[in-house]
Amino acid sequence: MPKVDVLTDGQLGGEACVWCSVRPRDPLRLGPRLSARAGTLHRWFPIAHRRCAAEKARKVYELHRRTCARCAPGDYCPDATGLYRLSQSP
Repeated sequence: MPKVDVLTDGQLGGEACVWCSVRPRDPLRLGPRLSARAGTLHRWFPIAHRRCAAEKARKVYELHRRTCARCAPGDYCPDATGLYRLSQSP
């Protein structure tokens, strides 16, 4: 997830993709988040294009596989499984 301080109001309000800032036709809702912004706790509702979310999930999955003690020997943890599935979505 991008840092909250660099997002626009549209991205924070669930009107634009958190990664490319364009409004998706069929958004992937990423679930409500709580983050500190300007010293105050804010609830925000990120959405994304499925393509953008899959691309980011692929990158995180590759990093995770290299650093997770459980995944390194080939026994994939629940996080890796979820990231892999998301990375394969169109």
